Amino acid sequence: MAMIITGLYGSFVWPLPGSYNILFYDALTMFGVFFIAYSLLLKYNMKLDTISFASMVLGFIIILYGVSGYLHHMTSSPIVLLGLYLMWGISAILTYPASFVFNKMQSNQKNVNYQYMLVILGIFLLLAGIAALGIGIQAVPEHLTDFATWVPFV
Repeated sequence: MAMIITGLYGSFVWPLPGSYNILFYDALTMFGVFFIAYSLLLKYNMKLDTISFASMVLGFIIILYGVSGYLHHMTSSPIVLLGLYLMWGISAILTYPASFVFNKMQSNQKNVNYQYMLVILGIFLLLAGIAALGIGIQAVPEHLTDFATWVPFV
């Protein structure tokens, strides 16, 4: 829920110039919504196919965000931004085939060949996390300095 609130807050209120709010916070909001949806489906032992198909479609949109941010040089490190959004998007796309593997595993139809899909998904999620960490390490100190210039009580 914190991801959804943070993403919505950043999209609507955070004073980044131009379309940066959309670029940086829409994906966070989408991830939060899907994280809660997947959690509820797992809690109630429901199949993941429908929500993972929607996740796959939004994965293509996330990749489009990354390509647009890269082409318009919306950060000081556009290649890192592109890498982050590619990893997020590919991870979202891979959730659809991974949901079939997970459903088979839940129904005790274990097949080692298909389980590699879950490992591949995990690798892309790990790479997305590393890219996010790289952007965060670069951006947080600079944004905190900028924050102090426009907040009257700092």
